[in-house]
Amino acid sequence: MPAAGIESFIEEWEDTFRPLSRALRLLNEAVETPSGRDSALERAVAVAVQGVENHLQQFAAEIRGPVSGLYAIGVLVPLALVGVIPAARAGGVVIPTAVFLCIYIVALPIGVTSASGWVLLQRPLALAPTRLDDAVERNDGIGICIGVVVGVAGWVISKQILPWAAPLALVALGGGTAVSVSIYPRAKRRRKVAQLESTLGDSLSMLGRRVEAGQPVETGVEYLCEATQQPLRDIWRSVHQRQTHVGASITDALAYTYQYQSYPSQDLSTAFALVGLAGRSGPPAGVMLRRFGTHLTTIQEGIERAERDLQHITGTLMHTATVFAPLVGGATVAMATSIHTSDAIQGAPLRTDILGLVIGGYVCWLAVLLTALATGLTRGLDRDRVGYRCSIAVITAFTCYVTAFFAGQRLLWADIFVLTRGHGAYVQFCNWIVLCMDRSRTHRNSPN
Repeated sequence: MPAAGIESFIEEWEDTFRPLSRALRLLNEAVETPSGRDSALERAVAVAVQGVENHLQQFAAEIRGPVSGLYAIGVLVPLALVGVIPAARAGGVVIPTAVFLCIYIVALPIGVTSASGWVLLQRPLALAPTRLDDAVERNDGIGICIGVVVGVAGWVISKQILPWAAPLALVALGGGTAVSVSIYPRAKRRRKVAQLESTLGDSLSMLGRRVEAGQPVETGVEYLCEATQQPLRDIWRSVHQRQTHVGASITDALAYTYQYQSYPSQDLSTAFALVGLAGRSGPPAGVMLRRFGTHLTTIQEGIERAERDLQHITGTLMHTATVFAPLVGGATVAMATSIHTSDAIQGAPLRTDILGLVIGGYVCWLAVLLTALATGLTRGLDRDRVGYRCSIAVITAFTCYVTAFFAGQRLLWADIFVLTRGHGAYVQFCNWIVLCMDRSRTHRNSPN
């Protein structure tokens, strides 16, 4: 009956994910032929890991086109249209405010969100995030208080220097700060769990080799207290201290440490179970520890290689969301709202309060959406990780947007000064340069 269940499972996944069916056939072969079990198991793991890598590499190649289209439609075209509006008005083409608001508040958000959702649904693999227990609490109360203070401060400061940006400062700075402070403990814990799991395989391999050579598990654990990296080093030290100070057995020390340590991980739970088994079985279990550690390392390296293929795309998305789009948006709004001061362009001036607020809200929303998309493509839609990264992104985007707006206005006013008040001095300076060049040319052509 178990063999029939495996065969039906293999047939079900044959057309969906062929490497998984191949790995399961090798696993079934290892069960039926004990003589070649070791090589069949290692081959099964290698086939599964290689299949995941190839699938994600193919996915990364396939989504380059859609992501480039999303980049153009969601970032380049909308921000370029802002710069075209003054020229259109100067040519007699008047864009009603209602149409402008409908494009940037309704049409573009719906279109870009739909395209982002479609790209995210094409992701071939989504591993469930590590489940954190209720002991890892969020700083909701502290986050709300700090967010209110930062948001009100941003509102007051913006009212003095940039009145139209006050609502945006309240939402972006206040909301982003509240979410980041609230989620920070859980986001930090997830980073620690990822660091722990990245070094767990090497740690088990070292312990397995020592147990296989005849050393007691207790001696191997004492060696790991200095040979491993944080935060795994603290866990092994807790196990060793439980043994030496309380006199507990290796099994009890492992069980107590896992119950009260603060890094929930299924890999760590399995590793502790195998270490406890090695403590009871001796050297024969060392081979199992070493191979399990090697398998964990192989899987971790495969996941890292697959994620690196996606990071070329997701890195561009995150940089665009947090820095490039806000900088371009701020500079473009500054140009569009200041260009009417030039005598060469006759058109109705654009209202800075409407244009600046709408484009600022659009780039802040774009920062949240593209950051969530990039994080989801790489790590899956983990609520804590996505929330923390999006909160940092919206704060950065607002800061870059306002900074670019101020810088753009200052540069435009400098150009206007040159073209108006400083026109005479500018012409005299150019004439002086031409005169110097003529004198230099005459000096070179004259005979010695």
